Amino acid sequence: MMRSAFILFFAILIVTSSEAQNPIWTNGTAMTIPYKRMEISVFRPARYGVGKHTELSAHPIGFFALPHLFVKHEWFAFKYRRKKYLFSTRHGIYYPTLAETLYTRFNFFNVYPEGASFEQALGIQNEILISRWLQAPSSCSPGNNLITLKIGTKYGLGFEKPYSPAALRPIIFRESRVFEPRLVAYIGLGIDAYLSPMFNYFADLDFYSIGKFEDFTVEGKLGIMGYMESNWSAFAGLKGGFTSMNGANKLYIFPIADVAYTFKTSKKHSGEMGLFGDDVFKHQNLDEKGDENIRYRYEAPEEDEGGEHATDTDSKERRKIFKRKK
Repeated sequence: MMRSAFILFFAILIVTSSEAQNPIWTNGTAMTIPYKRMEISVFRPARYGVGKHTELSAHPIGFFALPHLFVKHEWFAFKYRRKKYLFSTRHGIYYPTLAETLYTRFNFFNVYPEGASFEQALGIQNEILISRWLQAPSSCSPGNNLITLKIGTKYGLGFEKPYSPAALRPIIFRESRVFEPRLVAYIGLGIDAYLSPMFNYFADLDFYSIGKFEDFTVEGKLGIMGYMESNWSAFAGLKGGFTSMNGANKLYIFPIADVAYTFKTSKKHSGEMGLFGDDVFKHQNLDEKGDENIRYRYEAPEEDEGGEHATDTDSKERRKIFKRKK
């Protein structure tokens, strides 16, 4: 059944994807969704660009079981050894007590021990994101292989007795340990890149330290993403990990998939910036993807002002940009 679902998924993408190169997925990177853009997913939180460098995220349905709100902001770009990086932070709060109680009451997936009780608590998460292109954008090609370093912490503030039973499922184990309370610190590395004109791929690996290395979790995922027409996107892949649970090591792996719809909430030109600066232009090979449907603006290259691959239009645009810089 699962194999048939994956075959159907990729068949739909092959038929409906255009030949233009798809945009790099900004989720999980230092990049934010463009201004006044909304991305609504089935399983992941919805994202909305509230400013040129700021996005808010929350799941429209899951919010009622797990109230939460996250904000990501692009702060600045910097250079190190002639490579340009984008520095962003992501911050969020969430109230897990309601969801934990529902898990136990209705015995969803046997997540917690039967009869477990939960105190009132509030989760706080802070995260640093640093991204850079391994293949920098140019006048004749978009950037590729976007690498992102992620460093963050999670902590639970108890309103009463700060205690919550440890989850029985590995994927939720580290989340439940936050409310003992114990600091959960994590570090991760991810890549988002083009696989073909129709497909992109993403992969990451994260390490979570619970308390003073009393428990730990290593998680990773690998997936392929495709775009259908100009607004629809979908991905499928695998997620797995290894965790220490109450002294017993657990290995787990399961399939992941989701579908998302992205649209612009205003017809007014947003003037959104691209990655790494405000002197940007859109790569002409991507015009057919639906104008500014997904952020696809790039900074003009600092060298090769008149490269052999540059068109007359590109050259004129670059001259304007460099003139403004002077």
